[in-house]
Amino acid sequence: MTLCLDAGLVSRKDKIHWVIHYADHNKAEFWSTLDTATDGFSDWDAFSKELLNYYSGASVKDHCYTKADLKTLLYHQVQKPMDLVQKKKKLPEDYINKKFLKGFPPRFWKSLLT
Repeated sequence: MTLCLDAGLVSRKDKIHWVIHYADHNKAEFWSTLDTATDGFSDWDAFSKELLNYYSGASVKDHCYTKADLKTLLYHQVQKPMDLVQKKKKLPEDYINKKFLKGFPPRFWKSLLT
């Protein structure tokens, strides 16, 4: 979980909280009901193990993603919808950017601004 460490999320409770926070609504709702998620959010290893049981093939150790995969994901889940909003000129660009950054943990978005 280097991404969590880079974002300053060192406690197991923080990791579980933010993983659920960034999941889409249906997944977040389901993940929040897992025993390991409702047990004080304190055991990241147990939570991730329980979660992986529901996704076949997800626990394969040598499965990894590239920066290109991340860019594609960001394009489809963030940039494409944001382009539509900007095209319609419904929200100012600085407002959009500020709201986008607020979706990340504070330590992470502050590091992006420096």
